[in-house]
Amino acid sequence: LLHSSDYSDMTVTCGKSTYKVHKAIVCPQVPFFAGAVSFKEKQLMYLQNGNSANVDLSEDDPDAVEALIHYLYKADYAPCLVTEKAEEHTCGWKTGFEHDACIHHRCSPTTCAFKCRDRVCDLCFPAGYIDGSAPADLQLHIKVYQLADMYQIDNLKILAKHKLQIACRMFWDTEEFVSAARLAVDVDMAVGSVFCHTVAYRQVLLKKKGIASMLEENRTLAMYILRLRADDLIDSKL
Repeated sequence: LLHSSDYSDMTVTCGKSTYKVHKAIVCPQVPFFAGAVSFKEKQLMYLQNGNSANVDLSEDDPDAVEALIHYLYKADYAPCLVTEKAEEHTCGWKTGFEHDACIHHRCSPTTCAFKCRDRVCDLCFPAGYIDGSAPADLQLHIKVYQLADMYQIDNLKILAKHKLQIACRMFWDTEEFVSAARLAVDVDMAVGSVFCHTVAYRQVLLKKKGIASMLEENRTLAMYILRLRADDLIDSKL
């Protein structure tokens, strides 16, 4: 139904883009849309035209809105998440969990010291990859997270943050990472912390001018990263 206007009874517009959607699909997932349809949202442009309602989101980021519409129908948005089938866990001890380790990972005192998270090593946390992804998608995931937060779509927030974590793992050594880090910190520390964890683990990033200047401007952020490193050092000695 995503690419068909059949049985559509609601229209979402964002600038030049128009999406023919279905109330039964989008309203249960987006309280903002449900409020518009029931005339309870006063700050939203709501036009009644026969049996069709129009919701105007032109003030929001168009790429994020497109991702939102795709998510409401597909439970994901482009570029899509791909989960690899992992090999059996290789630690010498068993915890009873059923999770598998990373495809390449071999637990040992010199790799993860048997402290990988959910049997996924730090180099690959979180598991999975995003097919066809590019460095520019770092900002897309932040904007999708921001939009989901605005419209109270908790599951989309979780997905956007998860994809941002993977994108940071894939594109940490790019200029786009630096600009995305600044945007993330301005949006929400929940997404800002993703970049903090990346910088704490990839300490070579501290030599990047953009990262260094950002931490000089924001001492709270610098202290957060320092605490992450301190916690890691303490844990490694336990």
